[in-house]
Amino acid sequence: MSSFRVSTHQSLIPIKLP
Repeated sequence: MSSFRVSTHQSLIPIKLP
């Protein structure tokens, strides 16, 4: 679970930024 959360967060960072 922890690994999944970290992966999702890291993936959202670049996706959110332009």
